[in-house]
Amino acid sequence: MSSSIFDTVKDVVSDAAHVVAQKSGELIDVSKTKYAIFELKGEIRKLYNEIGKLMYQSFADGVDNDDDIKLKCGIIKAKYAKIRILESNAEDIEFKCPKCGSPNDADAEYCSSCGANMTVDVHGAVEHEEDE
Repeated sequence: MSSSIFDTVKDVVSDAAHVVAQKSGELIDVSKTKYAIFELKGEIRKLYNEIGKLMYQSFADGVDNDDDIKLKCGIIKAKYAKIRILESNAEDIEFKCPKCGSPNDADAEYCSSCGANMTVDVHGAVEHEEDE
């Protein structure tokens, strides 16, 4: 009997470690993606500022900066395309229920489909095994 309790505890702890590792990896991926998007948006803001300065030079000094402005606009367009790709990749990262496999929000405590606890409860599993 005690052997089966230890096996159950071992299995629950192993499952918990797997879930924690999976969620940690997913959260790291989401965090990296969000940071990359933040960085790209910062670069875009700098480019807008540079375009503004070039426009001012064109107006104030009569300098022809059209090629530089077109180049910077093209870079901005490419950065927005990267942001769209990163955002779609971030949406593809799903947090699945360990019981039914349905996708859930990253911070969900219970599955939206089956109601299962999305966190692993070691004590509940041991108590359930002792009742048998």
